Amino acid sequence: MRRLKRRTVETDRTRWLDRAEVAELLGREGIALRERTLWRLLYESAARTSEVLGLDVEAESSEPEGPGPPEGQQGGRAGRTGNSTRC
Repeated sequence: MRRLKRRTVETDRTRWLDRAEVAELLGREGIALRERTLWRLLYESAARTSEVLGLDVEAESSEPEGPGPPEGQQGGRAGRTGNSTRC
């Protein structure tokens, strides 16, 4: 009987950055706005790089925001009717 050889698993040497390190990276001089924007989006959204780079920003920004509130409701608590001025 032939034995299978176990695969070796490489140790992950990446580490997380604390807030001060992230702030320092995003505040560095000489880094293009595009790069800082990409870094901030990756950091704040926790999205994968491939997902962010695959975004079509022009298509997203040209679409309407969607319908407003249903007729008769303009915000505030749902189901509220009348002309009450109390908060």
